[in-house]
Amino acid sequence: MELDRALELAVISSWEELVAPDESCSMHVVYENVSDLAVNSVEVWKVKNRGYEGLVCSYSISRPESLAVRLHFANSYRSQILADNLDFIMRNQCRFSRPADHSIHGLVQVDVPGDEDRKIATAWSCSARGSVADTSVNTLKRDAGSRSESLFSEEEKTAMSDADQAKPTEEQIRRRAYDIYEARGRQDGKNFDDWITAEKELIEQTSPVAHKMRAAKAG
Repeated sequence: MELDRALELAVISSWEELVAPDESCSMHVVYENVSDLAVNSVEVWKVKNRGYEGLVCSYSISRPESLAVRLHFANSYRSQILADNLDFIMRNQCRFSRPADHSIHGLVQVDVPGDEDRKIATAWSCSARGSVADTSVNTLKRDAGSRSESLFSEEEKTAMSDADQAKPTEEQIRRRAYDIYEARGRQDGKNFDDWITAEKELIEQTSPVAHKMRAAKAG
């Protein structure tokens, strides 16, 4: 996926949190596009029909070697979805391509999205957040394992192994999250909550404990 497309989806998935239902405007994402160098900062601006521009937020990596981040929302704008999406994109730039013939002044213009655009953006945002969650969990597991294998009993290790095997796939979570989104009337702004709910439901359905409880009830 191209970086510009990812930034477009990041904005579309957070549209409801940034733009009023009857507001006529577009969103511009600007960044410095220098070949072979990572993007260190991104700004999101709201542009109204008469050319008025207002800063929505800025995201910058102040120390690339440590990924120290500064995220600032301006003019009373707030969006956890946009914040999480930008964080995912900026920390995973190797996943996105940038055509070499692009201008040094990167610009992504996002107009009012249609229903299909919102659906695609919602699915992408859920996937991005899921990737961040998986990375955090795997990091915690790795750190815990490196400290001392003796911290866990054999029963605990077996339980952890069973939990890993029962873990739902990203695609399963994405489909369930979208079902939840549709069931509550396709109201935007709760993508992360839908993802967490979907993951929790699927884990409960596939966990060994859940299987034993259902078997006991059936018996």
